[in-house]
Amino acid sequence: MANFQLLVAICDAEESIQDEMSYVDFGQLLRGEQKLERYAATTLKCVFCVVGQGLRLKAMVSFVLAIDEHGVADPGFNVPLMYLAEQAGIGADLGDGDIRIASRGECAVPWHSLNLWEAKSEDFVDRVQQRIYRNRLKLKAVVTDGVEYNPGDPAEEFDPTECGQMDLAQVAAAVSTADDGALSVAFTRRLEEVFGATGKLSMQDMIRLHADQLAQAKLHYRNEVEQQQSTYLAQIREAREEVRELKVALRQEQSRNRRLQQMLRGDP
Repeated sequence: MANFQLLVAICDAEESIQDEMSYVDFGQLLRGEQKLERYAATTLKCVFCVVGQGLRLKAMVSFVLAIDEHGVADPGFNVPLMYLAEQAGIGADLGDGDIRIASRGECAVPWHSLNLWEAKSEDFVDRVQQRIYRNRLKLKAVVTDGVEYNPGDPAEEFDPTECGQMDLAQVAAAVSTADDGALSVAFTRRLEEVFGATGKLSMQDMIRLHADQLAQAKLHYRNEVEQQQSTYLAQIREAREEVRELKVALRQEQSRNRRLQQMLRGDP
């Protein structure tokens, strides 16, 4: 899923999208740096969306998120959204190939399905796509030659590392067109830092960077899965120990009951 963008949509009980936020804001929400006071004391139906070129929906994960009475998100939320999106099953075809969908009925990690929900309406995916097309979060849109930029503020959102091997002059021309010819000095310096003196980013550097990011992501999600498995194994061991103690108590009670019956019958 290269060159993707992420967002989270919030739905109501009728599966109508009420709000949306960038994945960065969602991360701040989980860390307690932001609040959703208007949704206080509720359990939200949310959709994690992976958006590709042309603002086309590539994958989605429908999950639930508890918000306390102060508008703070559940600090124990640990659903690996990106991993579930990557491992999701094949869903609807919106005209650009099948997208991937993870929900309660189809989840790559069974114990995480409890934190997911199942959309009831068949046109829900279409509504999500239409919401993304509105682009209220000002996601990046493709211009030419795979160059992406943010129509609202290219100097802040444009990522030169996603452009492939292009001349610095070509990138600058694409961004200046998007910004009505006003390319900031700070952004020019940033391009020079990334592309180097030759004005190009080699394909080898791009492959290495992508491989490093992929390895880090895999390690992160593997650690999360292993931690979750360890937690469940510990819970299973505790449950088995509790069952064993109950069996011992039951045998003791049965023995006591037999002695009382013997006493009532007058048996020696």
